[in-house]
Amino acid sequence: GTCGTVLRAILKIVREHLAGSKLITGGKRARVGLLTFAEAVRFYDLHSPSDSGHKTLIVSDFEEGFSPLPDSRLCVNVSEHGQQLVGLLESLLEEYGHPSAHAAAKEKQAHLHGGHAANASIAGTALQAAVSGLEACGGKVAIFFAQAPTFGQGILLKQRAETPTLYSTNKEPTMYTDPTLQDSNSFFAQVMRKCCEKQISVDVYSFGDQHKDLTSWSVIPSNTGGTIHVVPFLPETDPGACAEFQQMLEHQTRRSAALEAVLKVRASAGVRVEEYYGNGLKRVRGGELDMAFIDEDNCSVVVLAHDGTNLESTKEVYIQCAILYTSVEGQRRVRVHNLACTVTPHITDVFRNADIDAVTTVLARKYANDLWQNTAMDKVHSNFNSEVVAMLTAYRQFCAKNPTSQQLILPEALKLLPLYALAILKSPALRKNADSLKSQRSPAQSVLVRADKRCEAFNWTVRASPAQLIKSVYPMFFALKTNDNPAESAIKPNLAPSTVSFKDGDPAAFLLCAGTETYLFLTKYTDPAIYQACGFANHAEAVERLAQVANGAGRITAAPGSSPLVATLESHLAEETSFPRASRDTLLASVFVVVAGTGREPDVIHRLTEDQHFGLKNMQPYDDYLCQCHSSIQNSIRHP
Repeated sequence: GTCGTVLRAILKIVREHLAGSKLITGGKRARVGLLTFAEAVRFYDLHSPSDSGHKTLIVSDFEEGFSPLPDSRLCVNVSEHGQQLVGLLESLLEEYGHPSAHAAAKEKQAHLHGGHAANASIAGTALQAAVSGLEACGGKVAIFFAQAPTFGQGILLKQRAETPTLYSTNKEPTMYTDPTLQDSNSFFAQVMRKCCEKQISVDVYSFGDQHKDLTSWSVIPSNTGGTIHVVPFLPETDPGACAEFQQMLEHQTRRSAALEAVLKVRASAGVRVEEYYGNGLKRVRGGELDMAFIDEDNCSVVVLAHDGTNLESTKEVYIQCAILYTSVEGQRRVRVHNLACTVTPHITDVFRNADIDAVTTVLARKYANDLWQNTAMDKVHSNFNSEVVAMLTAYRQFCAKNPTSQQLILPEALKLLPLYALAILKSPALRKNADSLKSQRSPAQSVLVRADKRCEAFNWTVRASPAQLIKSVYPMFFALKTNDNPAESAIKPNLAPSTVSFKDGDPAAFLLCAGTETYLFLTKYTDPAIYQACGFANHAEAVERLAQVANGAGRITAAPGSSPLVATLESHLAEETSFPRASRDTLLASVFVVVAGTGREPDVIHRLTEDQHFGLKNMQPYDDYLCQCHSSIQNSIRHP
């Protein structure tokens, strides 16, 4: 089951660290501790000798989480005590690694501790206990749970429950807006403040589709540099899904990182810092951004504004970005970047030097933040479109040679702005739901964004780099073909993510890289050699086999480097993935193989940004959105 998959993933990471092939963040100084929870919290002391190699301490007080161990005994150096850690993980895997064993263990524990139900969870109390254990040293907490707390701290309150009928209504945002707006002294707000004070970051991994009110949980990772992940259940019968989780966890535990970071941006006279959009704590608007943990994937956006002071075009504006942090080696460092920007009186220079990726990232974060702050969805979309139109109207009026032309005129540097704008509006962070959760037969269900998934999307949008964000909202689309030379294979890039890219008789397979998800789409015309590389004889055999799989999606079973085709695919995945720190075998196994005729085509089709899907208004085609922008620009010029 899922518990066993998580333990096996951690065990693989620890073993590869001990082998020296892939080191955990911190290298030889990395320390790791484990605690488990159900109806009580269990701590494991690897420094105390016992017959099992470790001592187990059980804390059954669920009203207040605390650690009975100091961090020096709660966490062990992986390089020095790796074998004890491996032994602990193996014993836990034996006890909880299989569904039947896990259920028996929970029944026994429920009988021993207060008679709580076998499916009881004190996840909130366990998180509080983990934070308590790291108060003296700071660090990172990763919590994995499949059920919202049923007793103890952080239980799912009635007013925070998911209401299926609220989707697609004006009250929908109440399920995923910042809970501290209503209660700044809630349990999660208190833990967040403690984490910020003690420099502790939290990553949240939620399994299954049961609502857990991740909006309340997200207050902690969103202010400490942490992440939120909604992961499906991971049965052993779906090795691909397990590999997908494995690659994510491998990357998260190996990426470059720093601790106790403070980001400060300053500018010379005439320019001021208006806002920070990032995964950290903003004590004062425009002041600085505090992050308990900053990693290679954490990108912050700083919005600068002209304060009204007259700037001379003969001079420059100076901007300084400084970040104070503690390296994983324990050294306190500061990194400073200074930038001199040219002042220009010509708006044409502004458009000529605009950066489309930066503009898109600012728009996505700004309006995702508005939704998080309880702004109505319709108003967010209206304001978003108005800002896009205002930019393009300014270019049309002041830069175009023929501003009265009926033709749509776009600046060269921002010619993709309408396309990326539509992609953002279709992304899970900002997509407007077209139907309620109760309309089970509606085609809108396949693109419905539920509250917890929206919360995950907010977290991703606010921390992703421009390159990662663009790949996520506007996926890269490639055609994979076998060449006449059997020792070679080729990937044709830059296909439009649209069904027009699928042509009858085309022997290619289509690779869609959508940020953290990767799909290989095989049609009935795809070359049999590609089917064989994926473990199928041909299209008919693939359809027959996948019909017996629970989710209808296949996985690549070929070994890394087993053929030129697989080697080409493997190399390309390493370049396009959002998890480059993962092992090559894990990356390859995590690719979804979708075969035409199995009923799983919507998995790929609803990620084709340029198309309309199922006739839904919230998934309009690019042509219609472009016409909408053109009409709005003309109206703005006629009626300024």
